[in-house]
Amino acid sequence: IYNVTGPVASSPLGGACKIAVLSISGEIGCHPEELARRAATHLGWHLATGTDLLDEHRLRDSAASGVEPAPSRAWPWLAASALVRLAARGNLIYSVPGGQFLLPSLAGIIRIHLTASLSFRIGAVMVDQGLDRAAARNWLKDQEAGEMQRRRERFGKTAFRSHNVDLVINASAFNVDQQWNLLECALRLRGLIPGEALSAAAEAQMLFQIRLKLARFGLTPGLDLSAARPEFSHPTEEIFAKLLDFYRIPKQYEP
Repeated sequence: IYNVTGPVASSPLGGACKIAVLSISGEIGCHPEELARRAATHLGWHLATGTDLLDEHRLRDSAASGVEPAPSRAWPWLAASALVRLAARGNLIYSVPGGQFLLPSLAGIIRIHLTASLSFRIGAVMVDQGLDRAAARNWLKDQEAGEMQRRRERFGKTAFRSHNVDLVINASAFNVDQQWNLLECALRLRGLIPGEALSAAAEAQMLFQIRLKLARFGLTPGLDLSAARPEFSHPTEEIFAKLLDFYRIPKQYEP
């Protein structure tokens, strides 16, 4: 028996669990996805990024098609659902904006966050975007404002705190090879090399807790971000349909 303290409950295996999940986040200009790819290559673990996990264009597409998009506060639970399924396949590395706030109570997770001085990050933006220094500074300011807004909408947080992660690395002091060496050392100190996949029992329990949370938004876990519902002839039909969704029972309405 365990308490749910965040988007995913603690593993039933507790502290003895060697489920290995790695979260790599970072400030804009620090290239956390580059470190995530380097780690995935060395370790042979599954890799999930913001682009292939829950990308924003699917929200725009559903809105353009007249389908009501999922509310922002549901995003952490939808992301957690996808991550739990991936972790059940094997060891997992993910790099998603705001990812340090996901799976907060999962045993066997290490959260890495990259930071750097403003001048370093402006220089990185100049190279990445082909901008001069003034334009790069403005671009970075706009991107950071947008990221803060998304963090507020999704997690109710506006600022990053060091206690949200396990290891902070200064990207202006350590290049990506050195970052990987520090990361590998942290994994070995925690005894997570080699790690284990999330058990089927743990996956089922976590997804059950996620379904409880998503039911509040009329959603079921998965990678579909739309919350489309047919027009039911009677309210009791909608109640029953939500019950079937909760238990992941396939259905058709008036086929």
